[in-house]
Amino acid sequence: EQFEQALVAAKATHQQRQQLETYLDYMLETNKVMNLTAVRDRSEALVRHLADSLALLPIIEHHCTAPRSTPQQTTTNIAASMSTSATTTTTTA
Repeated sequence: EQFEQALVAAKATHQQRQQLETYLDYMLETNKVMNLTAVRDRSEALVRHLADSLALLPIIEHHCTAPRSTPQQTTTNIAASMSTSATTTTTTA
């Protein structure tokens, strides 16, 4: 449900949803042989990696969209970047 709400808020297209889910499946498959994330459950990953990233997109796009980017391109690029960062880095204080 959170993932669905995040997709709506981000105004993601059907194609973008498919791309994000394909990316998530690939990440989870790669995670079996390379420690990318502690999250192993797909449902949890949808929320913790994709929905959490998508939740910020309306704000980011409002303030940071490049003039030549379409909202759809920006949404996909930012979501992929944020999800990748969330799975491969840790935040220090």
